[in-house]
Amino acid sequence: MGQKPKKLNPERSPLDHFGALLRDLRERQDLSQAALAEKLLTTSAVVRKIEVAARFPNTSFIADCEKVLNAGGVLQRMEPLLERERSLRQRKQRAKDQAAASTLIVPVVSRLNGQ
Repeated sequence: MGQKPKKLNPERSPLDHFGALLRDLRERQDLSQAALAEKLLTTSAVVRKIEVAARFPNTSFIADCEKVLNAGGVLQRMEPLLERERSLRQRKQRAKDQAAASTLIVPVVSRLNGQ
């Protein structure tokens, strides 16, 4: 027997919305995550992570889901929103990394300059 599915919040982000759509389409076809993964030639862990918005789907995953789940284009229409969200998250992470790096560099430079 499988675990109780995690409650999804599709309003939180495009990634969450995509995951909820994917789960809904999969369940309408009466497929488990493992069964869908087998049809997509991937793992159930990948399907699970995408459904719970822990991983971004790539273009081929989206296209394959469209075919396997007969999604009628609904998943592919999400792709530009997913790409925008991925880009924003990457920029935010880079800014965070740069801020962390600058806090490490300033003391080292100060010591090198004898301050």
